[in-house]
Amino acid sequence: MHRIAVVGIDGSGKSTVVRRLQEAARGEVFVLHCPLYHETADAPLSELSRHLHALSEAADQLGSFPLKATAMVLQMTLFGPVEEYLTVKHRPRIFVSEHHPIVDSLAYAPVYVQAMSAPFPCAELEPKLRASLGPAFESILWWHLLEVGRLGLKVSFWDLAAHMADLFRLPPAAQVSTLMTRFRTALPDTLMFLDVPVETAIARLAQRRGTELHEGAAMLELLSRGYRSVVAALARDHPAMKIITLNGTSAVEDALQDLLMHA
Repeated sequence: MHRIAVVGIDGSGKSTVVRRLQEAARGEVFVLHCPLYHETADAPLSELSRHLHALSEAADQLGSFPLKATAMVLQMTLFGPVEEYLTVKHRPRIFVSEHHPIVDSLAYAPVYVQAMSAPFPCAELEPKLRASLGPAFESILWWHLLEVGRLGLKVSFWDLAAHMADLFRLPPAAQVSTLMTRFRTALPDTLMFLDVPVETAIARLAQRRGTELHEGAAMLELLSRGYRSVVAALARDHPAMKIITLNGTSAVEDALQDLLMHA
């Protein structure tokens, strides 16, 4: 099985490239939608995935970057168990993930660190979350306790974003190995990085309904630089992983055909 991850800022065209991969491979590709695992057929933990998506949306509505970062971390912790179940059940020749927990988390590292400069008023947020999420909030706290217990950590739900910010201050190799353990997965065999201008991404996002906290111009620019930096570091430190960078002038179809031929 060949594992491909398609990454890039929101509005970079990931969904389009994933769809073209499915069409070109004629049934040999299985696609995992990360972090919206509940949009993937047969995915386990779908109800928890919906709850975590609701938490992410609540963070957008409350304007809380620390809460958004917390939701993102918890969403990524589902990747490994979901990936393992689906690859064992379906045994595809090519397994494609839209987003990747390790690569995306590394790219979002500056956002995690920046997020922790914002206040995190737990006493104010908790009753609002319980009111808006209801029993879903309890299932989120339950999953968090399971995860920190598995890792032997003593980190509260409210301290998780700060804990991740500390992780991203470790040396690069330690960051990757720690994220592998935390998310129960490895780096992909092939990484497809969609490097489009921020202006192009913003124009595409304007056609969608709703806006996430990290979809402003300044934040997208920060994320774009983060992806480029991470891709360069991965190319240097993990030469066995194939990296394909596509931009507005790239021959997308040729790149996909070449990838499928050699996967």
